[in-house]
Amino acid sequence: MKEKRKADILGEVLFWKKVRAGTFHRIDFDRQRIIGNYIVDFYVKTLGLVVEIDGTSHDDKAVYDGIRQQYLESLGLVVFRIMDLM
Repeated sequence: MKEKRKADILGEVLFWKKVRAGTFHRIDFDRQRIIGNYIVDFYVKTLGLVVEIDGTSHDDKAVYDGIRQQYLESLGLVVFRIMDLM
């Protein structure tokens, strides 16, 4: 899991720079939050929102991502997925 936490993609880094420390509309984002057996890119507890920024590493993981998303949604979370094409 440590490798995933260290493997930043540009979109994640840029997003984090914009939202960290409550500077984005005073919303508190957690980065690389563990939920169950998964690590989500960004999590907003007060909104029940997961933001996923997927790079090319997700190209062959549609089934895994689908199972993961179903699990997160079963917890009542909303998953917002963004493709990072860089």
